Amino acid sequence: MSVLYCITYILSCFTKHSPQYRVLMLGRVLGGIATSLLFSSFESWLVAEHFKRGFEAQWLSLTFSKAIFLGNGLIAIIAGLVANTLAGTFNFGPVSPFDAAVCVLAVGMAIILMTWAENYGDQTEGKSIIDQFTKAASAIAADEKIALLGAIQSLFEGSMYTFVFLWTPALSPNDQMIPFGFIFATFMLASMLGSSLASRLMSRSNLRVESYMQVVFAVASGSLCLPVIIQVRRLTCIFFEDSICFVYYSERFWYCLKSVVLEAVDDFLLGF
Repeated sequence: MSVLYCITYILSCFTKHSPQYRVLMLGRVLGGIATSLLFSSFESWLVAEHFKRGFEAQWLSLTFSKAIFLGNGLIAIIAGLVANTLAGTFNFGPVSPFDAAVCVLAVGMAIILMTWAENYGDQTEGKSIIDQFTKAASAIAADEKIALLGAIQSLFEGSMYTFVFLWTPALSPNDQMIPFGFIFATFMLASMLGSSLASRLMSRSNLRVESYMQVVFAVASGSLCLPVIIQVRRLTCIFFEDSICFVYYSERFWYCLKSVVLEAVDDFLLGF
């Protein structure tokens, strides 16, 4: 599935060279599929491989923290700066960052093929894929917490993806040329700070993750509501500042969600 992610996103990047609307929409569909695989297949492989090798369960939180800080934060900042340099400084055009992403994805796919062992889920009892899906569905139906976790994640991801689609036209309503790469890097800096602070706060024994997530949802919702409520001339600046706030608290949400999932969901379902 991780290799499929690489292939799907490479195809999505190739479609950016076409001026045809249908091809571009196909690219968005492929990008959506790739994003779903990104946030599921890699994590499932990691969890299953972690327990397969007999590592301590609490080590997963540390692994996720480093992955969010380095991968979602530091590497993303560098990617934004590189994209801005390719498209702006070198004048390679707006599609050049996607071409660079194809090269990185190809290298990543090669590393996966050469170094990763295939993960087929729980094979100890010889269960088929249908049996595994049935067990997962039964667990969701039997435990209200798992179903609510899925609803929480879906609702938050819905608002996040809406933000991803709309932040560029919101910041340049008149098609102004703005440094999108630098702005993306700023968002990722906020993301990295949110992850770092969340890991420090969640290490406190007197802080319940459920209570903390309520604050995260409230502030993230308020940051998106503020540009709608306030009608000022400098609305673009207000939106940019609130976008940084939203991304900052979004990263806190992901860190807290992973902690809750590790507590509420069975190891089998995590690996599944």
